[in-house]
Amino acid sequence: MSQFLFLTFLIINTTLAVSQNPGYAPLPPKLDNLDLLLKVDHFPSPVFASTDPDEPGTYFWKHITTVFSPSADIQIEEGGAYIFYNNQWNLRVRYTGE
Repeated sequence: MSQFLFLTFLIINTTLAVSQNPGYAPLPPKLDNLDLLLKVDHFPSPVFASTDPDEPGTYFWKHITTVFSPSADIQIEEGGAYIFYNNQWNLRVRYTGE
């Protein structure tokens, strides 16, 4: 019986992990029709969570992001971040071009 429960648990977790894969999800409509003209990098890569010594149990991701246009001059109008959860891309933060 315990082997059956473990196998069931393993199958459910594997299914949830695969279904939460952003590689198979469509991009948000705002981004879906844009041409790929920019190169975005993060340093370090990959970025790992760090603990906040002033607030136990709080984590943050300390990194530098660069945006580069190899083909033409660009003007940044808006920036931000999306996070993938609940099987979709969700807007986390939006910044103006300033």
